[in-house]
Amino acid sequence: LYKDWTDKHEVLANISILKANEFEMEVVAGTKDIHGGAKYLADLGVKEVIITLGSNGSIVYKGGAFYEIPAFKPNAVIDATGCGDTYMAGYLLKKVQGASVEESGEYGAAMATLKIQSSGPFDGNADRVEEVLRERSGERYERILPV
Repeated sequence: LYKDWTDKHEVLANISILKANEFEMEVVAGTKDIHGGAKYLADLGVKEVIITLGSNGSIVYKGGAFYEIPAFKPNAVIDATGCGDTYMAGYLLKKVQGASVEESGEYGAAMATLKIQSSGPFDGNADRVEEVLRERSGERYERILPV
């Protein structure tokens, strides 16, 4: 049962980047519609909305435009715990380096791919992330998102 929170409008108006998975977005936005939920959060003042979708990749809504970021196929699925945090670490790293939304998202997706292949915290490095980006660029999951 969805219940809105009273300070939502005031709080979200002060958020630059908000990352949520599709379930968290539903709680905050009150909808299962990924695109509608992202737009709603932006309409409340969030400058950049990132919705992670597991093996369906992620979407970023910024400046009135949607960016669809693919997920890369892992060699094995061992432990998904922390994949969203790992994605955001990579995304933010590239953003502060001046990268585009697409480049930042793909770097975060590559980091999450490495993370899901092992248990525990992320233990990769930049060389391994770049390797995923090079070698698996043709091995992305097909997107299964409602339009």
